[in-house]
Amino acid sequence: MRLLYLLLVFPALSLAQSPKGANPIIDTLLTKITRLAKQPPSVGRDTTIWLATNLLTERLCNQHDPRAEAYKDTLKAMLTRFPWAKGQGLYWRAVGKWHDANGQYKPALTAYLTAIDSLKKAGGDTHELTYAYILAAFVLSNNGQTAACQQLLRVALPLARHDRNTNNLCWILDYYGDYNYYEKFGVRNYRKALSYYLAVEKLLPRTTSPNLKADNPHMLSACYARLGNDKKASIYRQKALAIALSARNYIVPFAIYSDLTDISISRKQYAKAIAYADTSLRYAQRSKWPEMIARAERTLAYAYRDGGRDREAFTWLDQYHQTNDSLKRTDVEAQYNQLQAQYKAAEKDLTISRLTTEKAIQTRNYGLGLAALAVLLVGGLVYVNRRLRQANQSLALKNNEIETALTRGQTLERKRVAGELHDSLNTKVAAIRWRLEAMPTKKWSVQEQATFSETMNMVGELYADIRLIAHNMLPDELATKPLADVLRKLVGQLNHRGAIRFQLVTEPVTTDLSPTTKFALYSIILELTNNILRHANAHRVWLSLSQLKDSIVMSLGDDGVGFDVDTIREGDGMGLKNIESRVQAAGGQWSLTSQLNQGTNVTVTLPLD
Repeated sequence: MRLLYLLLVFPALSLAQSPKGANPIIDTLLTKITRLAKQPPSVGRDTTIWLATNLLTERLCNQHDPRAEAYKDTLKAMLTRFPWAKGQGLYWRAVGKWHDANGQYKPALTAYLTAIDSLKKAGGDTHELTYAYILAAFVLSNNGQTAACQQLLRVALPLARHDRNTNNLCWILDYYGDYNYYEKFGVRNYRKALSYYLAVEKLLPRTTSPNLKADNPHMLSACYARLGNDKKASIYRQKALAIALSARNYIVPFAIYSDLTDISISRKQYAKAIAYADTSLRYAQRSKWPEMIARAERTLAYAYRDGGRDREAFTWLDQYHQTNDSLKRTDVEAQYNQLQAQYKAAEKDLTISRLTTEKAIQTRNYGLGLAALAVLLVGGLVYVNRRLRQANQSLALKNNEIETALTRGQTLERKRVAGELHDSLNTKVAAIRWRLEAMPTKKWSVQEQATFSETMNMVGELYADIRLIAHNMLPDELATKPLADVLRKLVGQLNHRGAIRFQLVTEPVTTDLSPTTKFALYSIILELTNNILRHANAHRVWLSLSQLKDSIVMSLGDDGVGFDVDTIREGDGMGLKNIESRVQAAGGQWSLTSQLNQGTNVTVTLPLD
């Protein structure tokens, strides 16, 4: 590999784009690459330039520096002109970083997993491979895929422990500290979190990452604050801010003021909380990282809400949902599962290919007789294969018939139950209401009249609820109108109740949905809506419907009290089990995210028939 003319493909290496001294880490790397390029070509020089350029590109991505994309393209040009197996892995990791920093999680995950595959094939030092595992894991964690994240980190941990550079080990230990600290993971064990962060602190002298050196004192500060040691918390906080701001790292200040917001809310210091949340948002915006901006907007919304300023809370909550929706988190889980399946299939094909080659060498020695036998065997396999395809086609037809019959049966049963509710139960409730209205309440005491009025209101709400359920169990329009129209009518009826504000957002659905898909989606939405009305104690609900290339996507979120997802799933949770069974029956996928006092969001993706 020779990179004598490397600088010819560099994006000018112009320090004028970022004034000298504005970022000493970036400037040092630029100076190093320029100096190396002037040295005589050698394998050592060229590989050092490769590694330095890759590191420069990734750190420019971290800083959201406008030169990042140009240096990413430089790596691609270097790879085209001077192929290098390890360089290919480094290039894809830099591509992942660029997408990651711009909130494009699906292509980021694809690039990171491609980098892992390339670096595994390249062999040698595992440091770069370990970091690729960690970056992919963090994308999964940021998109609510905790189990998948930890699966990758379990692969990376033993590699990191044998690495002389402690960066990767620090990142993994730092993640487990976050896992025990942050509420979204549902653990909240501050002492255990502190033990992980202290372990990272011991390793910091052997790290080279400026982000680690700023983030670790920040998390130590957060833990000490939660444990009541405000003196240590303040010392570490000031240390973290000084390191971060000197390196133009705005993520750590964003996180520090976000933590201060949470602490102030827990102490009921709402004015402080709002001020801290506003500062956190301003640092997140300076970082230009959509993920952090979304988190900061949510934190500010909750600070306003807890401070009793509902109008500002709703404004920022809407803004958070817009930013968060732009990250397309649902695609990440599907992409990860798809890529994992592809890699497993590739490994299987490689194994099959190797075994086939070995078998071919052996078979060649048996002569023409065994060759003829092989021909007969292949003919037999082709015949069996044809019969299997015919059987599969017949089975698919029968499955479609069963599915159609099942849908028809469910439809009839829903109509029967809806009729019973409307004609029997609601008639009886109406009769009770009329009898109560005829009672001589004028002679009663004030307390008795108040109790009676409250009872009448409850009966009225019960009557309205039964009518709503009876009508919406299976509206006639579901068979004749687009699903979006039926949902608009449902949302209008729910808003008429006045208790919770429902908002519907629909994108054009160009494909006619089959009755089965419409019925499944409508049933799931009813189940979720019923759960919100009964349990969420929400003020607002967002419902969206959109179409991808070959699927229909429904998302329903609220700003209610939330819950511990693992506890609900391990308990009764019949509503969630019903949803899961409906999604599986329709051949789709779904995801559920919820945190205490931070609302719930459910996304369902069903294939188009």
